[in-house]
Amino acid sequence: MSASLSLKQIFEKSQLLTTHISNPELPPLDRGLDQIEHLSQNLAPNADGNSNPIDIRAHYFLAKGGVNAQAMARHLDTVKLTSTFDLRRPVHDTDIDGYLKQEHQRVIAHTIEAGR
Repeated sequence: MSASLSLKQIFEKSQLLTTHISNPELPPLDRGLDQIEHLSQNLAPNADGNSNPIDIRAHYFLAKGGVNAQAMARHLDTVKLTSTFDLRRPVHDTDIDGYLKQEHQRVIAHTIEAGR
């Protein structure tokens, strides 16, 4: 290979290398140079290793069960918990049970919102 080959020529030659390989179980990956560049730029910020392996395992576990985790996460993000609980009801000074119930609901809503 000469050093004067363009990236497009290298890409075309790489396509010829896989013509003899045919695996019916795996779909072919047809990605253009722009798409490869875009995906590689998206990978760069995630390359620091801070991704949570538990989340990855949970994603695969849910995928095996037929659950689309990304769609579920988008759906859950649309839920507004602040309107779920009526936190504006006044709690009288002597209503300890009411105060504890309201505080419990507020803590749960705050914890869920903070976890997002």
